[in-house]
Amino acid sequence: TVKVIVLRSLSLVFYWFEKNRSTLYNFPIGDNMLKKFISNPLISNYQVDSRKVSTGTLFFALKGAKTDGHNFLEEVAKKGAFGAVVDEHYQGPFFGLQIFKTNDVLAFLQMLAKEKVKPVKQTICITGSFGKTTTKEFTFSLLEGTFKVGKTSDNYNSQIGFPLSILNMDTNQDLLVLEMGMWYKNEIKKLVDIVAPDVGVITKIGFAHIQNFESVEDIFFAKAEIFFSQKTKLAILNYDLLDMAKNVITQEKIFFSTKDSRADFFLRLKDDKILIFENQKLILETFAVFKESHILENLLGAFTIAKTMGVKVDVIESKIAKLTAAKMRFEKFEKNGIFFINDTYNAQFDSVIAALENLPEVKGKKIAVLGAMNGLGKYEEECHKKVMELALKKVDCLLCLGKEWKKIFSEKIRVEFFLDQLSLSVRLKELMQKNDLVLIKGNRTLEMEKIFHLID
Repeated sequence: TVKVIVLRSLSLVFYWFEKNRSTLYNFPIGDNMLKKFISNPLISNYQVDSRKVSTGTLFFALKGAKTDGHNFLEEVAKKGAFGAVVDEHYQGPFFGLQIFKTNDVLAFLQMLAKEKVKPVKQTICITGSFGKTTTKEFTFSLLEGTFKVGKTSDNYNSQIGFPLSILNMDTNQDLLVLEMGMWYKNEIKKLVDIVAPDVGVITKIGFAHIQNFESVEDIFFAKAEIFFSQKTKLAILNYDLLDMAKNVITQEKIFFSTKDSRADFFLRLKDDKILIFENQKLILETFAVFKESHILENLLGAFTIAKTMGVKVDVIESKIAKLTAAKMRFEKFEKNGIFFINDTYNAQFDSVIAALENLPEVKGKKIAVLGAMNGLGKYEEECHKKVMELALKKVDCLLCLGKEWKKIFSEKIRVEFFLDQLSLSVRLKELMQKNDLVLIKGNRTLEMEKIFHLID
């Protein structure tokens, strides 16, 4: 009996230890400690979302505006995570996890990513108000084969997503193509501290997140932080930015344009072909897999990067023929005789204008389903008004989702206003007929891709 009691007591002690064991690390953490995390064979992936945790995950318990990662440690443990990085003041249970305490969980995540990317020989970093993800995907496709190349996944370009994507990618590459995003000044600078680019790229500057800035010029200056590192030797930019770049960017500059033939690289659409010029000399004439002006601009940006990196033109041409639109970015398909454009990933002012300007011709009517645009600050009413005015010139029916449209809605004809997806979808089903074209576009928070399921 005594033996049984002792064994049970030892079991309880062991259980308590396993449930509460903790390894405490405080900043600054040396390179050797970071290397141990990166090289640990027991860590298979890195996550901040408990829903994505699996066996071997190192989980970062970040505190957000709506959720706190520390509240999900039990779920993380049940899914077989290796451990969790938590705030040094956390006093809750550990659920058998290996716990690493730090005074800054996000900084720890970023430091690990910085350590992991150190061996990579070259990096190409892309930013801009819009077109970043498509340009990155196209660039990766054009470089692949000539180089052993990796890229950040989807649009993982934020202070959290950027380092997380690096930690989960194979960095045993010749070069990496990385996307950098921002909401505020100094955010690109922080990402550059994680990965200083050899080549920095700005696709386009527009009204995205302008509520946090005084002007479009201020947005450019914040984006230009991508060139702040001495390691960066080359700047590739849209020719529209020539004047702003003159006194700000000290690196060698290469410009591309679909509008001005004076740019170093110029693309012109002629019938079913694209013509690309380098220093006003024709170097490529090939079938136009895309005809939309904004996508061609992204394609030219990727071409400029690939050509500058030494990829041969005939190789680039063969790759262009295989390019496809990124998911939910002007993605075209046909169903039951109706033509759809799924452009629901996001909706900044400039990208909505571009989508409306590039609607293809159809036999039937054109219907635009537009969600409200966010991040516009004092420009909100003006931008929604300009979009509506253009839409009424380009489409036959306009369905608007979101309260932001209400101020300019009442006096307009051929416009219908909705506050929820369900009622909008019912009306859309009533309007749609064979040979019609339907564009659906809205900001990410509205999740307008769900409309496709509601009308199915």
